[in-house]
Amino acid sequence: MGEKNIIDPRSAVPCRTVAFTADGKYLVEANYLGFITIRLTSDGSIVNRFLGQTALVETIRFEKQTGNLFLVGAGFEGYRDFGVAKIFDFPNGNRIGELKGHEDDITDIAFLEGKDRRIVTVGLDKRVKVHNMTNPKLSWTWEGYTDYLNMVSARPLHDGQFAIAGDSDFTYVLDTNQNKIIAELLTPGDSNGLIWSPDGRFLIVGDDHADLHYFDSKANWEKVSTTKLGGAVKKTVRDPLFSDRAVSACYDGKVWSFPLFPTNKTDDNYVIVERRKGLWGINVDVTPTHIATPSFFDRAFLMKRNKLGIAEEYLGTEPQPTYGANWVAISKIHEYIAITHDDGYIRLRKKDSGELIKVFGGDTNSLFMGASFHPYLPLLATIDFYGEVWVYNWQLGSLEQKFGMPFGPGISVDYSLDGKFLAVGGYRWDAWVLPSDENGNLKNPIALEKPNKGVIKNIIFTEENNILTASGDGSIVFHEFNGNDWKVKKHLKTNPSMELCNGVGYSKIRNRIYSVSRDQTVRAFDAETGNNILTGFAHTRSIKTISVSECGNYVVTGSYDRTILIWDADTLKPKLPPLRNANAGISCVQIHNDRVYSCSFDGVISVWDLKTGRPIWVKDSFDSYSNN
Repeated sequence: MGEKNIIDPRSAVPCRTVAFTADGKYLVEANYLGFITIRLTSDGSIVNRFLGQTALVETIRFEKQTGNLFLVGAGFEGYRDFGVAKIFDFPNGNRIGELKGHEDDITDIAFLEGKDRRIVTVGLDKRVKVHNMTNPKLSWTWEGYTDYLNMVSARPLHDGQFAIAGDSDFTYVLDTNQNKIIAELLTPGDSNGLIWSPDGRFLIVGDDHADLHYFDSKANWEKVSTTKLGGAVKKTVRDPLFSDRAVSACYDGKVWSFPLFPTNKTDDNYVIVERRKGLWGINVDVTPTHIATPSFFDRAFLMKRNKLGIAEEYLGTEPQPTYGANWVAISKIHEYIAITHDDGYIRLRKKDSGELIKVFGGDTNSLFMGASFHPYLPLLATIDFYGEVWVYNWQLGSLEQKFGMPFGPGISVDYSLDGKFLAVGGYRWDAWVLPSDENGNLKNPIALEKPNKGVIKNIIFTEENNILTASGDGSIVFHEFNGNDWKVKKHLKTNPSMELCNGVGYSKIRNRIYSVSRDQTVRAFDAETGNNILTGFAHTRSIKTISVSECGNYVVTGSYDRTILIWDADTLKPKLPPLRNANAGISCVQIHNDRVYSCSFDGVISVWDLKTGRPIWVKDSFDSYSNN
């Protein structure tokens, strides 16, 4: 061990989750590459840093009984730790054990009350696993959930009871002593916030619509109150400074305080951490004197609290930008590509060499996600994680327009081929279209129909100004343009569901719609009938992104397994071995003029020959780091 305050940019990707030790002496951070960083809360200095796994960390927790650190999320490559909770000695970071029992990534972990030592894990395999460490024969697996599980929360003062929530329409209260369901609560909308009142009477469920729902166990589990925070409700934790309050990280980029008992007063909810450059409202932990919340940068924000619980000054070095890449936009008529990054900047590069021409942006407090070049004006539209659309003149590097959308995070944008419209999608079920005048000025948005029940993960225009959206509920919506507005022509679903649909592509030549999903499939649909005519399997993790070649012969996909695959569009069979030179998931692929342009979450930008798979040029995080 020993103080190490310089972090190699190659290992500095967004910090996703945080946890304090019980005594408040240490803060632990985990990032997208699986690195664990231990800091002193007194000054923020690094005590230890180690690689806990080689993929996304969802949650870290300390067990009070042992002081051990538990880590859940994705596993090592080769499925070594697939569906496994890892246990580490603290603060040395030595791995001392593991909990098995899941067939997909674990998303959350909790420690139950009672005389037995029992640990609950939930995961993307829709499975709840109660690990009885005192008497393994009393371990219990419950498989009655119908969608991804996101959260688990132990019920205070109730031996062996806990609640689970996720992407289905229901939240459940379970009892491991009797191996049964205590309550089934209707909570439509993805739920990622889950916490109990201190006496275990009220269960509070937070969802992606920014709502907090209070259920009363003494009133037959009826919903007795609903209140609203500023954005999608993510991680919620008890506030040790106030016995009757909790805090929540929200996707509006703020941390909120709210009561653990229903009051029906909106002013009882207030912000304790305002937006700061790079702040990510996905996770939070608190002590009576400190607040920690992850960032898009190289470390978490560690802040002191005043007597009212409000965040004040930073401790340690301020989080520094990372250069993870989220999108590659292609100019069809110029020699440039544009890449959006976690630091809130856009980097303009030459297509043929990757030479860095210009860095612009920096206006957002968040990171930039999807991006699209205007077809004939020198404009580039992008959207940030807070749901704000930004339009830049890329020749000058100047901001031309900012347009706030009624959702966050923002995920995807696309200009129509005639430049008259900009399609926008994000963390709402409805997609939006912003009309654009001849000078590229955006006008009031138009909401499209939403037969889907999931967030918009990707949105694209076809050549005929039709719109395709990939939805988080595992479906695709085909909106047909009639010259004035858009109507739903097809709502494409599969049985069983293709799970979370991450990306969509279109081939006019073949009249096919292509999609990629978290279930590791690439699919082809007949655009006229809506039939799923082909399904391809080859990736070993969720597929994030897809692009279809102009000639219609190739489909290219990028996955969280860190590889790119080039597929035959007629058969959906891979034409070449996987392409790889990134140490994190592939965030975007685009095809243009027989070249594949790709970027990854660790900031690697690559160009490949479409037909041979050979790399043409590669730029990594150091290139962005040195030229910012």
